[in-house]
Amino acid sequence: MRERVKGRAGLADFLQSRRARLHPEPFGLPMFQRRRASGLRREELAQLVGVGISWYMWLEQGRDIQVSDQVLERLASILRLNEEERRHLFRLARGPVALPDEARSERYISILLRAILKLPVLEAAENVVR
Repeated sequence: MRERVKGRAGLADFLQSRRARLHPEPFGLPMFQRRRASGLRREELAQLVGVGISWYMWLEQGRDIQVSDQVLERLASILRLNEEERRHLFRLARGPVALPDEARSERYISILLRAILKLPVLEAAENVVR
């Protein structure tokens, strides 16, 4: 649980920092009001991504909400993320991926191979080859 909370905080920090790198002009957004912070506003990014402002704010605040691959791809595109940053975004949004323990995988492979070699068809074929 604690890892998930850290991941959500990381996602919030990541999105905020990447949003701050962008300016509204390249997206055709008006630049007529004075901005307190640099970069796109949350409302502007939400509009470009095609999601509601409340939903995007929840995402950027690190709340535990579900994010589709389509929205993550759109975010990555609009935020102009490189491939490494895009993978990082997906890892932060999805949480850590549990990879199988190598020793456990090898054990399962050897069990599977022994089971396959004990199949009657293979035993008969092995006798013919000898």
